[in-house]
Amino acid sequence: ALSYFSAIRDTSARAGEQLRNEQLEKKITINPFEKLSDRELAVLNYLLKGDGVKTIAVNLKIKTNTVATFKARIFNKLGINNLIDLRNLTELYNFKPN
Repeated sequence: ALSYFSAIRDTSARAGEQLRNEQLEKKITINPFEKLSDRELAVLNYLLKGDGVKTIAVNLKIKTNTVATFKARIFNKLGINNLIDLRNLTELYNFKPN
């Protein structure tokens, strides 16, 4: 079981390194998080805390479909595909959730 978790951690680290390299290759000089709206940032903060779509919807008093739409827009604007990439990107740009 321990080697399984080590493999996951190693895979995540490699994915983070690959994302960093891709960002450097693109020579991104602006912080991509500045593209996000206030509502997208609110959803992002909940995602980074580990909350799911239903929990975020309850907390923000909006529908789950709306949260899913915001999540998709966040991923699109940041050029990522999953939560691991999101976590790695926040570390790369030193983004701290509220």
